[in-house]
Amino acid sequence: GGDHAFLNDEGFIEEFALVQEDVIPQQSHWCIAHAALLLANFIFGSGSVVGTLGLPSFHPLTFALIRESFAAVLLLAAAEIITRRNNNNNKSKYACTLPQPSDIPALALCGSGIFASQAFFVVGIKLSQNAVAGSVWQPSQPIFTAAICMMMRWEPFSLSRLSGILLAFLGCAGMIVYGRGEGSQGGSEYGTAETNEGTDMIKDVVGQACFFINCLGSSIYVLACKNLTNQYHSISITAWSYTFAALLMAIFAFVCSMSTSATIFLCNDCEPGQVWNVPSSAVPALAFFLSCKVRLRMDL
Repeated sequence: GGDHAFLNDEGFIEEFALVQEDVIPQQSHWCIAHAALLLANFIFGSGSVVGTLGLPSFHPLTFALIRESFAAVLLLAAAEIITRRNNNNNKSKYACTLPQPSDIPALALCGSGIFASQAFFVVGIKLSQNAVAGSVWQPSQPIFTAAICMMMRWEPFSLSRLSGILLAFLGCAGMIVYGRGEGSQGGSEYGTAETNEGTDMIKDVVGQACFFINCLGSSIYVLACKNLTNQYHSISITAWSYTFAALLMAIFAFVCSMSTSATIFLCNDCEPGQVWNVPSSAVPALAFFLSCKVRLRMDL
């Protein structure tokens, strides 16, 4: 009882520690989770602006390839450190440096989702030249996730949920259409003088389609890695997924670089034959994505 606890200092400390473990961590975890979500939304929103500033005279797929390659290396190193630490603590759930062969298809799907998300986001920013449109599309990711879950019958279908999805989609579409004129005019500072209005409109439409694929890819990644979290540490899943994404990005960038028409369409302000050139003005943007976004992936 209470008298025994007070007479036994060691027993009292243990009892008090149990109360602290049950109450205080729950409150702190709630605060940390919401702080991480706020930070994530800030970084995701600022990514569109930083990406726009870093893409003049820079091929978007080269930008994405460098970012994914370095991110994969950094995440793999972080995953190795965390795995060794967990192994020393005898946490068998996370004591796995390499994935099981049976989980490779799921990880490849995760990597495909990251590839689609990252590649088409950067291409969309480059083509639309509208940072606002890129940011407006990002809240649609939960919409895609909910829609896929209902289509696959992983979640029950409801009219209210469908109405919410349609309303959110119409809101995003309205902001994009309303701000298209201002965004196009404001972002054309690195376009060529010969680019006519019709070509700008085509690029803008293709850019919006790229944002669609970008958000769809993010939803696929979230759904594909859901079951893997029961077996592996989240940082390991992210590192392996980025490795697959970097491989797909390298293939996609190389294939596109072989086509002159594709290169001109994606980067009409790039110097001829300089598809793999990295302008000095793009270094700060790359540093932002590598430092902030890799750190964000580690925290989440």
